[in-house]
Parts: sequence; structure tokens; C-alpha cells
Amino acid sequence: MKNNSLHNKNNSGFKTPNSYFESFDETFFTKLKHEEKLSDLKSAGFKTPKAYFNTVDDNILNRINSEKGTKVISLFSWKNIALASSVAASLVLMFHVFFNSDQTLTLDSLETAAIENYLVEVDFTSIDFAALLTEDDITADALINHDFSEDIIEDYLIDNTDLEDLLTE
Repeated sequence: MKNNSLHNKNNSGFKTPNSYFESFDETFFTKLKHEEKLSDLKSAGFKTPKAYFNTVDDNILNRINSEKGTKVISLFSWKNIALASSVAASLVLMFHVFFNSDQTLTLDSLETAAIENYLVEVDFTSIDFAALLTEDDITADALINHDFSEDIIEDYLIDNTDLEDLLTE
């Protein structure tokens, strides 16, 4: 591989004739003397058509006015109308489904399991339950008339009580 890196080059590649810079001023000034002066020139070298500057303003204004106008987007396009009507229809349907139901919810229509799950998740305490019950709700007849078998009571105690709770009480 050749070692042609820039730092290995000894010359710049540009060459001038001998005594170029010494005789440059003299040759430059002699050429200026022989050239024609600007005042002696009859024309500047540029030509324009006749009456060009009289009609250039009209031509420019005609081109500006003939350009395409800006693109106008209609406010009532088909997409906007379809979007607005679909939103309105979905709102009407939502209000109809959620707020205009013929069924009224009562405790009798709810399932017992749903009520039990709600009470377990909300973490009611026995004080909260006591506040909800009145003396009219608790009668001796309501408690006496129920026939609880020993098996049901035993299963309840096994499932719902801890031995530690009974020992601490």
C-alpha cells in the first residue's frame, strides 16, 4: 500500500511561472491602459425588450393573481358529520340503557350470594350491623321460630370461628 497521506507530501501541487509575482503589477497596469474605459462603451452588454419596464408591473401582478388559491377545507365534510352523528347515537344509546331501565332493583330481586359478597368486600363491623338494625327488626319470635339443627350449627361454628378467638374471649 502506498503511503500517500497528506502529511507525507512535500509540494502543494500548484506551480507558477518564474518571476510571476515580480512582473504581475506591470502586466496588469499595461492591460488596463490598453482596454477601453467604461465611459467609452456604448452599451452595458445587457439588452431588454422595448417597453419592458412599462409592462413589467402588469406582468408580475397578472402572475400573482393567476396563481392557485389556497386549499379550503369545508367545515361540514362527510367525515365530520358522520363522526358527530355516531357520537350522538352512542350517547343516546348509553343513556337509554343505563338510565331508562324498566326494572327497579329491590332486595328481593338481588341474589343472596351477591349481597353476601358485597358485605364481605366492604368490611362491615358488628357495630355497623347493629346500627342498621332496630328493635322492631329483632323480635323473640323471629329467633324462636327458626329450627336450627345441630349439624347446621356445628358446620357454621367449624367454618366461621377460630379456636384462638374462642380461647381469648
